[in-house]
Amino acid sequence: MKCAYFLRSSEDACFQVIGESYVVGLTWGEGLLGPIAQDWVPVSRFCADGRDAQAFFDPVSRTYTKCDPRLGDSPDGWETVRHDQEEFYDQYRYINTGETTWFYPRLSPRTAQTRGRALTLSLV
Repeated sequence: MKCAYFLRSSEDACFQVIGESYVVGLTWGEGLLGPIAQDWVPVSRFCADGRDAQAFFDPVSRTYTKCDPRLGDSPDGWETVRHDQEEFYDQYRYINTGETTWFYPRLSPRTAQTRGRALTLSLV
């Protein structure tokens, strides 16, 4: 599973893997997008089953949206598949293959690069 991990440094200049983590606003790559516009407010919204999901509040229209206002439209070939019971949990389907994922295709490394973000990935 792709996720962030807690690491603990040790005296021998190595790191010990402690476990998986979730960081609101960073886990899905949002940190690559830069600051959010001042007129939007990132918030956590709770779903019916008690899980929380990141959402964005627009104080002008007084509405919430799951879609990050920095992202724009989905890349060509992808569509959003709305979850039938949860307002803030969606899946995304690649139309050509029918593949579905929970990961936002708008946050893929390829999409970030087309938006002018230089990516350098390294293993720790």
